[in-house]
Amino acid sequence: FLDLQNQFDQDGDYSTFGQRAGDGTRKAVSDAANLIRDPKMRERYAAQSQIDAIRTNDSIIDKGRALRQQAETNALDEALELNRRLYVDPLVPEDVKAKARNEIIGAIDVSREAGLLTPDQADARKKLYLDAADFSRGALLAESDPSAVLGDTDAAALLRRFEGFREKPYWDVNAYRTGYGSDTITKENGTIVKVKPGDTITRADAERDLLRRTKEFEAGAIRSVGQDAWASLPAQARAALVSVTYNYGSLPSSVVQAVKTGDVETIASAVEGLKGHNGGVNAKRRSEEAAIIRGDASPDWFKRLSPEDQAKLRKQAETRRNQVNVETRAGIEVTADNAPTAILNTGKYDGQLPSLEQFQTAYGPVDGAERYGKFQASVETAQQAYGMRTMSADEIGQVVQGAVP
Repeated sequence: FLDLQNQFDQDGDYSTFGQRAGDGTRKAVSDAANLIRDPKMRERYAAQSQIDAIRTNDSIIDKGRALRQQAETNALDEALELNRRLYVDPLVPEDVKAKARNEIIGAIDVSREAGLLTPDQADARKKLYLDAADFSRGALLAESDPSAVLGDTDAAALLRRFEGFREKPYWDVNAYRTGYGSDTITKENGTIVKVKPGDTITRADAERDLLRRTKEFEAGAIRSVGQDAWASLPAQARAALVSVTYNYGSLPSSVVQAVKTGDVETIASAVEGLKGHNGGVNAKRRSEEAAIIRGDASPDWFKRLSPEDQAKLRKQAETRRNQVNVETRAGIEVTADNAPTAILNTGKYDGQLPSLEQFQTAYGPVDGAERYGKFQASVETAQQAYGMRTMSADEIGQVVQGAVP
């Protein structure tokens, strides 16, 4: 029987262990009995050996069952890992990610119901292939697209989106406004002037004004609700409330009272309650701000993470964004040095010229806008200088005369 068990230990065809174990034990008993010449002793041995044969048979069958279960478990884990990799990969489309996650859930549930996994084993795999996968997805995304992880936590970014940029003044309710919905312009020297008809605001002036006013309105909101209540709010809620304050001039009393409760849903509901103000002109904005406060604007995978894991990912994304900005600045500086010279000499630049958004991402809203303006001016000057090569003296004179203020 020991030799028989050793044979099965080396046998990989566990699917037929049940059938072959019985055949093997019967043959082992028969072969051993045939060695006994005395018929009575042979018969007695055959009878007594049946118990050992049954035990050996059961042992082999149990081993086959265990091997089969292990193989099925290995196949399950391989399938789960394949789907986990699809789910966390930033380059995989969202519909494929969703399907992969659903297949992970389904495979674990079916395996538990079929008895392949115990409840504890199923829970352990859910933590590994679902919970931990959400964090892994965020960690990979933080490296490839930091802004997708940071989300709506920047009040100034929200205001750019909601207000939009206008370089010419327009009348709005009670004042002329320009830039990002502001009735003031903040000059480079720090001077603040009221917007009046005929003004033209640069992007740099608008960014400077936005950042100044964002800080002022945030300070006003903090004074209204108290430092402790403000600090206890999630970052996205603070950003959305600054947007409300910017739009109203101060935080409405109903929202102030809601913030003091510390309950995110109460705060979001209070903001939604403002939708009917001014004839509902800002109803959509109030709904978006309420969604941001609730965290509904965040993707589902992010909302499933613990607050601690969310904070870790935001920190990682912030670090990566700073690294990207340094790399972007280096590239912009090379282009800023080379492009005007190339255009001056050949009339063209083969590389790609950086955009305003890239300048602002690399250097910040204000400094980036100022640097972009200077870069554009240098490119235009180079283009004009190159064009003068084919002009007559009179044509050049006309261009120079036209450039005189």
